[in-house]
Amino acid sequence: MSRSSDTNRRMDFRQDVMLRIREETLTPQQFEVDLKEPGTALCQPVLDQSMMLDDSPVNEASDMVDSSVFKSIQELETKLNYLIGINVLRDSGQTLPEERPVNISATGICFVTEADVSADDRMKITVILPLFPPVFAEILAKVVRVKSMPKGKKRVGVTFVFRCEYEEVSIIKYVFKLQREKIRTKCLQLHQITRVSDNELL
Repeated sequence: MSRSSDTNRRMDFRQDVMLRIREETLTPQQFEVDLKEPGTALCQPVLDQSMMLDDSPVNEASDMVDSSVFKSIQELETKLNYLIGINVLRDSGQTLPEERPVNISATGICFVTEADVSADDRMKITVILPLFPPVFAEILAKVVRVKSMPKGKKRVGVTFVFRCEYEEVSIIKYVFKLQREKIRTKCLQLHQITRVSDNELL
């Protein structure tokens, strides 16, 4: 397979989104201690796992309504579910990270930080994944890339070090959700273009 195809595939699975995220630099000793802890498994029981839906019920109506109406309903449902989950986390006493732009994949995440960090450093990444209910994850990570930016900031790329299967599955589920949304949006756009083209032929 060509290099350009590989690059496109990587880009498809790396998604630019806004996420609630907080980073903490760890010493090698702290990292080794935290590596033995269960991580996300301790935080997540706050949220009712029975609320986690693989597919939204509104998807069943996709063939019964106009595509633009369906998309609006789906976006509204997603936002409402996310807000419900966030309120559950707040009520449980969790301190929520601020929302920031990131680039995320199934294996790592990139973000801008003011922390004094270098390649090969260790970090703990606290992130809230907007699933339903939201996943409150504290994932260990190793810094693999650091790029200096203006005003003393740095763009950091880290690779996740999962401590339990739940962390890894949650990240993969979220990235696949983003991918499905991206494909769905492209299909809707293509459908609109096709409809316009058909009308022009009439």
